[in-house]
Amino acid sequence: MLGSTGNFTSVHNDLANPPRFQKALHKIANEPLVFPAEPVIDERLRDIIAKSTTKDCELRYGSAEQMKKALEQAR
Repeated sequence: MLGSTGNFTSVHNDLANPPRFQKALHKIANEPLVFPAEPVIDERLRDIIAKSTTKDCELRYGSAEQMKKALEQAR
C-alpha cells in the first residue's frame, strides 16, 4: 500500500493524520475511478478495471468466472 506521496513510508504519515486519511477514504468511496495518463492502459483492460471497481455493486461482475471470461476476451 502506498501513501499519498507514493511511497510506503508515507502510509504511516497518512494514517497518523486523520483528516488526510478521512479525505482519502471519502474520495475512494464517493468519486469515480480516474485513470492516470501514464502508463497507457489498453481500453479493454480499463473497462474491466472500471467495471470491477464501480461503486454500484449491481454493475460489477457477478462472479470471478465472469471477470475471467472478460479478461480472456480482452487478450
